[in-house]
Amino acid sequence: MNPALAQHLNCNAHLIATCIRVLCWPLLMLIGVLWPAWLPGAERLGPSSRRTGIVISEIMYHPSTRTNAGGAEFVEIYNSQPIPENIGGWRLSGDWDYTFALGTILAPGQFLVVAPDPARVQAFYGIANVVGGFTTTTGGATNTLPNDGGTLRLRNRIGAVLLEVNYSDQPPWPPAADGAGHSLVLAQPSYGEGDSRAWAAGKNMNGSPGTAEPTDVEPRRNVVINELLANTDPSNLDFVELYNHSTQAVDISRCILTDDPDTNKFVIASDTVLPPRGFIVFNEAQLGFALKVSGDTVYLINSNWSRVLDVVRFDGQAHETSLGRFPDGAADFYPLTAQTSAATNAPPLLSDVVISEIMYNPISGDSDDEYVELHNRSAGTVNLGDGD
Repeated sequence: MNPALAQHLNCNAHLIATCIRVLCWPLLMLIGVLWPAWLPGAERLGPSSRRTGIVISEIMYHPSTRTNAGGAEFVEIYNSQPIPENIGGWRLSGDWDYTFALGTILAPGQFLVVAPDPARVQAFYGIANVVGGFTTTTGGATNTLPNDGGTLRLRNRIGAVLLEVNYSDQPPWPPAADGAGHSLVLAQPSYGEGDSRAWAAGKNMNGSPGTAEPTDVEPRRNVVINELLANTDPSNLDFVELYNHSTQAVDISRCILTDDPDTNKFVIASDTVLPPRGFIVFNEAQLGFALKVSGDTVYLINSNWSRVLDVVRFDGQAHETSLGRFPDGAADFYPLTAQTSAATNAPPLLSDVVISEIMYNPISGDSDDEYVELHNRSAGTVNLGDGD
């Protein structure tokens, strides 16, 4: 082909691709935002940044050893655009480093899986679209992603950061992705990939690398851990309360409650059915384990160990103060004004003393100028000492 003609065609192709991106971008973002209108509870997988239509769609950073998935960590990327994208020379960086081979093309709607150990992921999941072999910044090989939290960046050929995720194993990040078998999935990309609210635990154990999330409905997901008590007097018992926040009865026979995702510490009896808006409570004598006063994680797992139905990770509890959702079945947990085992949760406990101001970075640059201000909003005197 005539060199001048080839150059002319290449320029036109680049111009057309740019125009498609510019014209389609608002539509892509709009589709992502409006998707919940016809698919409640989730958004269509789409762009999470204006910088690129490529998304980091799934992260398996701490696979379950119980399901034999140990070593099968992966990162999944997805092309949400209506046009192909040449990602050759792009990089994943952060706590690990991988450069995509020149000529790597992602077709519209295509997934690509990147793994520290591609052969392990291919063998475990039976898929072929896996590349990788992460290395550290010093060049040494590593076959693991950080389990307690890490940073993942997608860079283009000149090193510009297009996407950045700083995931964690602590709330508000989903604890089901921390060794319980689930992956992190980009469930609400309109928040942006850097926002924890954009991420959820994948629907099934072991994740879904190289393919879209399953859309099946699990009725038992309507049952949630609704209240728990961990710091009790010797005469009282720790407990975990479950609540069915749906309008249909739910069979929870043989489901599992445990504080260790590798062990079935308590199996719910057969023929256990929770009525609509119904409660059921299990105390530590029934469970066979007590909750840790300093903080713990409680898992509700389905009967065939294919899905964590609910999980709560909490910090240390005040003495004889239960922690619960308010109102029942809501997303957020609060210390409650009263223990309400097997009943509608009491209102949240509002502390008389609150942190009202924090100076963490004074203009002087002197750490001696940092401070925390407390405010007593009650009408009485509050003793902040140890009580002696």
